[in-house]
Amino acid sequence: MTNGAKRTALVTGGSRGIGQAVAERLSRDGVSVVLTWRSREAEANAVVGAIRERGGEARAERLDLAEPASIEALAKRLEQEGIEIDLLVNNGGEIR
Repeated sequence: MTNGAKRTALVTGGSRGIGQAVAERLSRDGVSVVLTWRSREAEANAVVGAIRERGGEARAERLDLAEPASIEALAKRLEQEGIEIDLLVNNGGEIR
């Protein structure tokens, strides 16, 4: 971005593993992070807490990538709050 505005990343599956590592790294690089979780709310909140403790910006949102209504609801919430996603890390999802 050329105007110096802070970038925002959406990291699906950000509550653990690779998604957590990516969310933490992006935060260290100055990116605001929206990380999603489907069934691990406590873990997602712990990741957000750790990012915030280091001075980063993060929030956790529930998202079920197998449910179109869940995706639409998250997109609508972010839009209503004026949050624009600049980066997408599509890490979440599992075969069910």
